[in-house]
Amino acid sequence: MTNKWTSLLLLLPLLLIVSPAWSAESRFEQPLPAGGSAVITLAASPLQTMTEVPFKIILTDSSGTAITDATISLDLYMPAMPMPPNEPKALWNNGAYHGLAIFTMAGEWGALMKIGRSGQKSVEVDFNLGVVRMK
Repeated sequence: MTNKWTSLLLLLPLLLIVSPAWSAESRFEQPLPAGGSAVITLAASPLQTMTEVPFKIILTDSSGTAITDATISLDLYMPAMPMPPNEPKALWNNGAYHGLAIFTMAGEWGALMKIGRSGQKSVEVDFNLGVVRMK
């Protein structure tokens, strides 16, 4: 084999190992009313219908400290039409709130996040997730 092909064969396994780090994500951030932020990161870009999409949510307070004691409910919806409930669970694990989302139709989607904390008034944050494409 030539040097060019030998180099390519040696480089290929390395590319296969690091390629997951290059996978696309969809990240959305909104401020919280009392300061801080809510960030949803979906493990796909573009978002597609009828595909389980892992997501993580990171909440921070006004000082940038992670909020780890929240109860989160998420309502995925289409602004243009009524939809049946689409409420994936988001549970605390390993430094973030994690869950799985499924978008059932192509079109514009949003996510309404309700954040509850003991002894505090619940907060709602609305995200525009953009267009979900047909699979």
